[in-house]
Amino acid sequence: MTLQTLDQLRKLSVPADKELKLEYFFYTNTEDKAEQLAIEIAKLNYIVQHGASAGDKKLFIVTGWTARMKMADDVVKQWTKQMCELGYKFDCEFDGWGTELDQE
Repeated sequence: MTLQTLDQLRKLSVPADKELKLEYFFYTNTEDKAEQLAIEIAKLNYIVQHGASAGDKKLFIVTGWTARMKMADDVVKQWTKQMCELGYKFDCEFDGWGTELDQE
């Protein structure tokens, strides 16, 4: 998924040295797991929130925005690996990321 998203960014003329914030998504089955992951993500100085899913009260979501990072393939791939490892550590599924091109 990361490679496809990076490919889309290149098609939209986003260069590798452009810095953007990324919106990330995790899912898990308990509020405690979501809270523990959110605490860890906050240590990265990311915007983070967590809570029950609107559609399924047995599903908990952790989401937010990163600090700005270069959209270089190696940078984003390494960040994605870090997010997958954090998800695994706290028994949460990293469901991916997105971004907006028009950021202040």
